[in-house]
Amino acid sequence: MKTDHEKIIAFLAFDGFQALDLIGPLDVFSGAQNILSKDSLQGYKTLVCAPTPRIRASNGLTMSPDHILGDPKLRALSIDTLIIGGGFNLTAALGDKVLLNWVREQAKVVRRLVSVCSGSLILAKAGLLDGREATSHWAVCPSFAKNYPQVKVNPAPIFIRSDSIYTSAGVTAGIDLALALIEEDHGRELSLNLARWFVVFLKRPGNQNQFSAQLEYQRAQSRPIADLQDWIHHHLSDDLSVEALAQRAHLSARHFARVFAKELGETPARYVESLRFEAAKNALIDSQSSIESIAQHCGFGASEKLRRCFQKHMQCSPSEYRQRFQKP
Repeated sequence: MKTDHEKIIAFLAFDGFQALDLIGPLDVFSGAQNILSKDSLQGYKTLVCAPTPRIRASNGLTMSPDHILGDPKLRALSIDTLIIGGGFNLTAALGDKVLLNWVREQAKVVRRLVSVCSGSLILAKAGLLDGREATSHWAVCPSFAKNYPQVKVNPAPIFIRSDSIYTSAGVTAGIDLALALIEEDHGRELSLNLARWFVVFLKRPGNQNQFSAQLEYQRAQSRPIADLQDWIHHHLSDDLSVEALAQRAHLSARHFARVFAKELGETPARYVESLRFEAAKNALIDSQSSIESIAQHCGFGASEKLRRCFQKHMQCSPSEYRQRFQKP
């Protein structure tokens, strides 16, 4: 028999919201409820609330929310987690006093307060992020930091937790955060099963960068360097010293290092380390290979060098990373 007291997950939307900010996490929680209900376990009840009886997303999708903010029935509900999406133009939402006051009221009573993408600006405008570390979509972070200097804006992670307040990066990071919240409630196995069902990366950790190493660096304009980027990606265990790479690019070591840094905004050594580090993280999650084997395959050589890299970037060891994020 199904247990009582399902957790209410409320989504706040408004005119101009980005549909995937809401629909992504909403589908994740709905998927969790489908699985939990089969085992008669306490699950979730999802609902959408908005300032008006009809709202239109930035992509043209229109919808009628379950409740408007002044609805007495909404006021009577005990919301467990409030999730606020973002949008390309938040001017109206940030100027909506009814919306901001409602968010402030909910912040006092909900167990978790969550923003996806630029929804963090609504939390900041409501004064709920003062003195806290927060993140948002990478394109929003510069103006976010400028307009809300009291917030410690960190543009790198895909999501950040500060006590009971969670902020996440752009769009699909909301799915990662939803999976993390479900893991908090029901354990890692359910979260990973959902990740596989939605065909997303196996629940990325919050402190993972918003971009993969391949995406973080722009593609070089000059053909020799662009070709070399592709080659490096497939030969991480090779000798990737400046001298070896320069020889492959048919340039002197000094000229190569200068051109590479100009094209990619990074030294060859740091670029190579980024690719090797990302490959090692993926191997730790997706394979059963030993740490020594992964270190060699990804070009670190000895496992101790890989451990130092993990301590530097993740503040944990490779084995701790694997234990936390590998498939059950």
